[in-house]
Amino acid sequence: MQDCEKVIQGILKLQRGSKPSGARNEVAEFNTFLMTYIHDVRDMKRQVDRFHGKVKAVRKARDAIIDHAMFLENKLETYQEYLRNVMEQRHEDGHFDFINSNNNNNNNNNNNNNNNNNNDTYATRFFNYCNNKIGLKRNSKNISDDIIQRTDTERSKKEFTQKCVKFTHRKLLDLEVIVEVDQDIIEQTQANFNNLVYYFSRGPTPDEFQIEVKYKLGFGAKINPFPAPFSLSFSKLLEMKDTFCLRYQLEIVTLNVERLVDLLNDHFLRSPK
Repeated sequence: MQDCEKVIQGILKLQRGSKPSGARNEVAEFNTFLMTYIHDVRDMKRQVDRFHGKVKAVRKARDAIIDHAMFLENKLETYQEYLRNVMEQRHEDGHFDFINSNNNNNNNNNNNNNNNNNNDTYATRFFNYCNNKIGLKRNSKNISDDIIQRTDTERSKKEFTQKCVKFTHRKLLDLEVIVEVDQDIIEQTQANFNNLVYYFSRGPTPDEFQIEVKYKLGFGAKINPFPAPFSLSFSKLLEMKDTFCLRYQLEIVTLNVERLVDLLNDHFLRSPK
């Protein structure tokens, strides 16, 4: 407010001091003052916008940290529940019967001196314990095979849907995948596009690809500057290529359809040599 008052007083002072004839030097001085004032206001607006952008980035980082903490807490509870179930199952299957039986036999030997009966009991219980242990091993082997099979299936699905290839903004420019960037956005936000990294990955369907854009450094490395990943239809890109529509608008950047198709082919569709 004080700066605004000073600006208003300066404008009024120049207006009162100007002569009706309107000398050229006074007009030039007033125009210079106005230009300086306009530049100062623009700089203040840019600083405010930059500050708000940092606040939003910090908020997103905080939310990401909270979500990750909740994920780890849920994972810990799942592992604890799994451990309790395993221990209860081992106890119900008689895994510890041999130890308890052995201790009971030693106590009976010391108190009653019935060696023959105790030896028979010991042998019988030892035989039962061995059978139980063999059964546990067989069951655990079957369970392990089932887990390995499911893990391989899940791993293959993850490799299909979660394979990710990243490119810097400069690299995509060199490959001529990015052909144009919205200059108005650059001037308004003063964004440094060299700090952006583009992550290409497969989508939930074979025809779908996703592009996620993140910052390279700092807290922004965990934050997507755009609301959500962009989805691309490979069949649509091929159709655009066949009809010679070679420019694909993706928010603030324009992509070359032919180069983009080649990139997706090289990293996702063609089998490695």
